Amino acid sequence: MRIVLLLTLVVALCHGFTQNCPAKSRAEKKFWYKQSLVTHCNRPTDSLVQLKVPDGYDYVKPSVVKINQCSGLFCSEYPMKCVARSFQTKTVQVEAFRRGSHSPTCVDVSLQEHTACGCSCDRTTCEPNEVFDDETCSCVCDPRLKSQCDARLAKNHEVRWSERACACLCIHLIDCGSSMEWNQWLCRCDPKQ
Repeated sequence: MRIVLLLTLVVALCHGFTQNCPAKSRAEKKFWYKQSLVTHCNRPTDSLVQLKVPDGYDYVKPSVVKINQCSGLFCSEYPMKCVARSFQTKTVQVEAFRRGSHSPTCVDVSLQEHTACGCSCDRTTCEPNEVFDDETCSCVCDPRLKSQCDARLAKNHEVRWSERACACLCIHLIDCGSSMEWNQWLCRCDPKQ
């Protein structure tokens, strides 16, 4: 009898922990479906974009315009981002002002309007000792540099790999004085050339 009660309790507890979210009503499902269509990264939506102030001016009116952009939309797979697949240049006329002057000048300001969106890595410019990793959508240390550092270590150079600096660093740093200079590759002082 105790085993049956214990088994019933275990089944009841496990069921409580593995239970899925409660079923949504038809209206809730329809609402969330419409939300996903509006926010998913399939086409640009109206967004407010800050206008760049042309050189020689202090501010423009209007300072923002509503144009199609991919920003603010979501992709279902992390760490991908919603980015523009194509765009067109749009020109808007604004009033540009200089401080101390009350009369505006009519100028054209160009900006990019997105015409198509898609999910992909938002490629950023990596540092010289980094490469872009498509799997993580981020910059990582160049593996060739780490291999070079490992080779130096195998040749008994007193170095260590720094993941933070993405560089092979000397373990010991020595003050070389005025007649010598530090050789980062050999981790020693050499005569100045």
